Amino acid sequence: ASTIDVNGKKFVLELNGKKVTQSLTQESINKTTAPIRLFSSSLTVNDSVGGGSIFGYQCAVGVFVNSDLTLNSGTLKGSWYGVAGNGSKNNGTTITINGGSILNSDPDGTGAAIYHPQTGEITINGGTIKGDLGIQLCAGNLSVMNISGGIIEGTGMDHRADKTGDGAVPDGAAISIVNRPGYSSVPNVTISGGTFKSANSEGLLAYTWSKNTASEWTDAKDHIQVKGGTFDSDPTDYVGTGYKAYPVENTFKVAPIATGIELSDTTLTLEA
Repeated sequence: ASTIDVNGKKFVLELNGKKVTQSLTQESINKTTAPIRLFSSSLTVNDSVGGGSIFGYQCAVGVFVNSDLTLNSGTLKGSWYGVAGNGSKNNGTTITINGGSILNSDPDGTGAAIYHPQTGEITINGGTIKGDLGIQLCAGNLSVMNISGGIIEGTGMDHRADKTGDGAVPDGAAISIVNRPGYSSVPNVTISGGTFKSANSEGLLAYTWSKNTASEWTDAKDHIQVKGGTFDSDPTDYVGTGYKAYPVENTFKVAPIATGIELSDTTLTLEA
């Protein structure tokens, strides 16, 4: 079977260096659903040997309806998306990335490593997330912590002008937060660390998307708090109170604003 639907289960998948690759159904991505789809289930993915991966055309793992996905190691990769949910199946999913990689490789350049249109939580503690756009959040909550040795990266072009219909809005950003009326909730994002890069767009991009048109999201600052991280574009519009984006070697590093200087000694004697 090209798809395994998991209902009401809790399990650990140890890849052990193995590669799971899906076959096309009727040579059509539209008709080839994800190789693993979670419904009211919990999946933890490990790869103790290294080199293990899951590949699916629409996505590697679909996370639906009260389900949990934890990636500790290994690679999840898809053509359209690496990991995705569904806005119509929006009952509180949880996605936790502690390590490994999530990737996408859409031939049209309009996919995403993680596409999250549903209610629920995403927590990024580590790993590498890289795709035409890195993460797009249209609903739910995203917390990005300190990513050790990894990045969130968007490699695609900004194709918003050509976008119609459902699915991710192709803007090429590392993290894309979209206020999309009609979806299950307004997205909320907290960033305290990590590296955010975009080849052709922004490290962090927020906007309203309605009737296939992008416009300013005037309340974005109420839903996005940046308190750390390194960006290849200026995130000042979203930086939290008491923090600042400092220009450092063609990047912007977000850190607390200094409120004073304390020295360990009141005097110091130096040799001439």
